[in-house]
Amino acid sequence: MEKIITLVTKSTILKLFIKKCQKSGKLSKAEKTVSSMIKLLKINSYKEPLILIEQAVLNIAPPIIIKKKRIGSYIYYIPTQINIKKAISIGISWLLGSVKNTKELAAEIINAANFQGITWKKKQLYIKNAISNRVFSHISFLNFSKSAHYSKYLSQKKEYIESSLVGSFNKQHSCLKKIPSIK
Repeated sequence: MEKIITLVTKSTILKLFIKKCQKSGKLSKAEKTVSSMIKLLKINSYKEPLILIEQAVLNIAPPIIIKKKRIGSYIYYIPTQINIKKAISIGISWLLGSVKNTKELAAEIINAANFQGITWKKKQLYIKNAISNRVFSHISFLNFSKSAHYSKYLSQKKEYIESSLVGSFNKQHSCLKKIPSIK
């Protein structure tokens, strides 16, 4: 138990791992779970357990997150970049959510370090979903709180486009009378 506490001070990813394992405020139970997982990792793999855990979490951590944004009656799924701390936190929660006991967790960590397993497939599907929704990535920069603002923005944009088209038409055909803008 003392050995695990010294390991915790060295690795911030392991600290996060223990905090995510914690259920209903029982830190000692989470530490026991992580220490038994580390023992299983020592037995089942040839690498150092801390390096294996960090490698697995970094392999699973997603570089982007998909946020929902509602504009009018539509819901857009917008991929946005996140910082490394948030990505690591999501990766750890995916790891812990995909397994039920410590033996499965140790096996899943080994698989994740080798770019295999349930969580690796989950990350690949997540990235595939983000790539398919990259069309909507420009929407996050508009920052419209209500659909009325968005419709106002669209109407102004439409008026600007129509006025520029009419203006260019009049310049090309100066002999014609001015055409009123379409509303």
